[in-house]
Amino acid sequence: QSRVASVDLEIGGQLIKKGDYCHFIIGAANRDPARYTEPDSFIVDREDLGHSSFGHGIHFCIGAPLARLETKTLLQVLLERAPKLRVVQDEINYPQLFAVRKPLQLLVENN
Repeated sequence: QSRVASVDLEIGGQLIKKGDYCHFIIGAANRDPARYTEPDSFIVDREDLGHSSFGHGIHFCIGAPLARLETKTLLQVLLERAPKLRVVQDEINYPQLFAVRKPLQLLVENN
């Protein structure tokens, strides 16, 4: 979501002047290699370092508990029905999207 700078400031060597429009890509924060080891890898048992996927404070997503429950249920049922599920492609390609990161396709098999 875009915001307007209320004062002149510098972030990471980039000057932002009062009145400039700024757009924050919150999802990119979850892929910061300075904070997360292998940020582009899906590591199920990764140490919980906190993330910004559902926002924070007054802007925290009201649907977050439901999303977590749906994801947990989906993974439990999927792994019960396909216990030997595995990815069968060597490389996973991602489109160049502005706000989301998702694979173009994910080929799997259940032996």
